[in-house]
Amino acid sequence: MSIKELKTHGREDFPLQLYKLTPEHPKYVMVNHWHTSIEIIKVKSGTLNLTVDNVSYALNTNDVFIINAESVHGATPIDCCYECLVFNPRFLKNDNRDCNNFIDKILNGEIVLTSLVKDKDIKDSFFELFSDVDNGKDDFIIIGELYKILGQLKQNNQFERTLQNIDGKFYKKNKIKIVLKYIRENYQSLITLESLAQLAGLSTNYFSYYFKNMTGLSPIDYLISYRIEKASNKLLSTDESITKIAFDSGFTDLSYFIKVFKSHTGLTPNKYRNME
Repeated sequence: MSIKELKTHGREDFPLQLYKLTPEHPKYVMVNHWHTSIEIIKVKSGTLNLTVDNVSYALNTNDVFIINAESVHGATPIDCCYECLVFNPRFLKNDNRDCNNFIDKILNGEIVLTSLVKDKDIKDSFFELFSDVDNGKDDFIIIGELYKILGQLKQNNQFERTLQNIDGKFYKKNKIKIVLKYIRENYQSLITLESLAQLAGLSTNYFSYYFKNMTGLSPIDYLISYRIEKASNKLLSTDESITKIAFDSGFTDLSYFIKVFKSHTGLTPNKYRNME
């Protein structure tokens, strides 16, 4: 997944998309990122080591996890197959005041939904939703199931109120988001640690400390990981030369690119492109 995802998930009038992640998928390892949508993760098999706002979770088979909007998150699968359902609840707003009030509080961050879903009835509802989306059920059915799940979460108090607007951590997290967005838009250009720290308005040392604390990687390691992700996507989706892909992904030395690519993926760029 990209750092700050700008694309619309699903159709404009139905912003919901299901992603199936297996070891063969180019985005199998989830690079730290954030977006304005809610993301639901369902682990089909194996273990998924998930990090959300620097809190780690080990998810196992049949676990369901809700990632709230604007949470920085990433995941490393271990012999794992998992699915991600991404949607923006804004399209569920209607003329009902109570529904709109709850959805608005989710959208503006006043409340956050529970993370790991433990309630059996709610988990069963999520399983049904994933299945029906996968099978292409009618939009009416999917929308109804989303309303049902939000209703279950609300009725069972599966959410917390937050004072994020005055919380120092939230303020610093927003600074990190600015940097992530900058990397997303400028990864092909020369980017230095000093320029990123200046963008965040922090000293180099403190920025490096807080960035790693938030994402699990140093700023430069994160930048390299993102460039490798973009390069891997191009290797699988284009016929461009490896040299061009390397330079277009922000690398200025082909030998270094091949070395770093292999350390991240276990394969050379050429073998990665030709893998079955």
